[in-house]
Amino acid sequence: HVPEEQSATAATPTATAREESTEPGTLVVTVLPWGDVSVDGRNVGTTPLAPISLPPGPHSVSVRNSELGASRSSSVTIKPGKPSSVRFDLRKTE
Repeated sequence: HVPEEQSATAATPTATAREESTEPGTLVVTVLPWGDVSVDGRNVGTTPLAPISLPPGPHSVSVRNSELGASRSSSVTIKPGKPSSVRFDLRKTE
């Protein structure tokens, strides 16, 4: 029984590492009061939004509120299998 346990244990970390490297992460976008959200130039909808599934790596997030004439953008790096979040307050005026 001992050799079987060792081989199963040895295989598990390899499989886990492979899954994590390509596994998408999620992005939660919070916008006050609300906004139209785009990720990497692709419109994903108007807040509130469900978490967005994205491949690992850097992404550009933009929000726009036409009523306020306000827009903001930010960069976020998605980690494999991990949740990330970004928050925008479009009520602030400059």
